Amino acid sequence: MTKNVEELPYPIKASKEITFIFYNYNNIDKLIEDRRNTIIEKMNGSTAAWLKALKQDSNSFEDIIVRLDEDSVINRLKHWKTFLLSFFNILKNYKETIYYELIELKYFKYLENEEIMKNY
Repeated sequence: MTKNVEELPYPIKASKEITFIFYNYNNIDKLIEDRRNTIIEKMNGSTAAWLKALKQDSNSFEDIIVRLDEDSVINRLKHWKTFLLSFFNILKNYKETIYYELIELKYFKYLENEEIMKNY
């Protein structure tokens, strides 16, 4: 018994995230860089802050590096990129390439459903 995709039970939040990642797949590196810059701007990484960190807990350069390394948004985007790269390679090499072609038309070439249907 096959169901329509719209009828499958899955969280709306997951659907929104997957759609966002698909549409922004080519911009994931820029999203990561923007997030890094935001973290760096929020932290005072000056020399005075580094000297102050010697005596007390402060925003030293080490703190910035640790925060960048442990940031959940950056790590999530990196995992998504790795996963989708593998997923797209599998679809490209699959015996029926229609799945990859549909994803490419919808999310990389930004065609509407009606335009995609005209091609198939």
